[in-house]
Amino acid sequence: MGAALGGGVGALGGPATAALGAGLGNATGEALKQGELDEEVAKIKALTEGDVEKLLELKMKEEGGFLQQMQEWFWSVLKWCILGSVLYFVVPMIYTRHIHKKIK
Repeated sequence: MGAALGGGVGALGGPATAALGAGLGNATGEALKQGELDEEVAKIKALTEGDVEKLLELKMKEEGGFLQQMQEWFWSVLKWCILGSVLYFVVPMIYTRHIHKKIK
């Protein structure tokens, strides 16, 4: 998947960049797959050894807690509110300045 995407994007620059993009996409895909594989190996090792604490730690890391999810939601809403407020106040100021310059 990564090689096809990298090759497609690289094709915009020609054959050489297509080959380079495909190679980089493939390398990125393999690196991501290796990271997922390491997590699965740790999970299987914890299952075979009966390490309940390690399994709980992996599951909490994977899902996050209710408070963590609520905190992420709160910050997301807060960022959108700040963006909306900035636009609400800045856009009219810029528009008024533009009209004022146009009248002069």
